[in-house]
Amino acid sequence: MKLTGVPETLVMPLWARAAETAMPDGLIRDPRSIEMVESLDYDFSKFEGNWRLQLKVAIRTMLLDHAVQDFLSRHPAGHVVNIGAGLDTRFARLDNQLVRWFDLDVPETIALRRRFFQDSDRNRMIECSVFDDRWFEAIDYRGGPLLLIAEGVLPYFPEEQVKQLMEKLARTFPGAEMLLQTTTRLIVARNHRDANDKFKSAKLYWGVESGKELTAWKGIELLHDWVKGSFCRARWRGWWWWVSFPPFARYWHNRIVHIRFART
Repeated sequence: MKLTGVPETLVMPLWARAAETAMPDGLIRDPRSIEMVESLDYDFSKFEGNWRLQLKVAIRTMLLDHAVQDFLSRHPAGHVVNIGAGLDTRFARLDNQLVRWFDLDVPETIALRRRFFQDSDRNRMIECSVFDDRWFEAIDYRGGPLLLIAEGVLPYFPEEQVKQLMEKLARTFPGAEMLLQTTTRLIVARNHRDANDKFKSAKLYWGVESGKELTAWKGIELLHDWVKGSFCRARWRGWWWWVSFPPFARYWHNRIVHIRFART
């Protein structure tokens, strides 16, 4: 497996989901992730013992799964676009037999994904950068219910690039909903200082302290804003006081933000 830069970061959530699934009382169940970890020629040992990474990914997976299920309960035959899909298994886990689902990622990542998944009538893979407008037409969107998911993708790009993308999405898909993971400015700064970072070619660049900051961009409405540290108290061990205390949580914790693009 030869991936570099941002595409290589897909191995972190893959390992974390597999490790969480292997626990008898794990927060999520994703057996396909275990199969992929066992079959890939990659040194996953670098993550062993990183229980906080495992927990953070498990909580974000749980939150996103619940939010996607809520969308599908309201719009069973809606469209879902999974941006930066990597080796995510969400369609296989949440398919309601009606949704039209698109997994979007760069060509080298989709090539790897095709080793484990196949296109079907309701699930297609699209080889395209999220910043390339050509995927807009590929999803054959005609104005119905649409949910965009950006899990662990956008913080790797500069704020101005993210802003331009989000405002373009708002213009192109008015009324659509989006779930995205954000990080904080302090974590971005620490990432650039950390000489031991596992992915030196994939640095973080964009962070916010609250989902409300996104509403300053044209056409964006905030629906929900979840701080991952607010969930699963027992699993945080002695870190609970740190992750739950609001002043610290604001600067140190990734969030799952649920937004809607305003109708024109």
